[in-house]
Amino acid sequence: MLAAVIGIAEQRRIPGLSLSVEDGNTARRLNEKAGFKVVGRNGGSDTMLLRIGEG
Repeated sequence: MLAAVIGIAEQRRIPGLSLSVEDGNTARRLNEKAGFKVVGRNGGSDTMLLRIGEG
């Protein structure tokens, strides 16, 4: 599903996607493999950003 959302964002030329991941969430690794990087923190979760076109 994540790959599909990224593909749609690329087609629509959306510059980036962000998501929030709580501590201990095992999906974090999938997000990192997809290219998301931690850009902030709020309480017990990190905000992650994928800049489209930067891999």
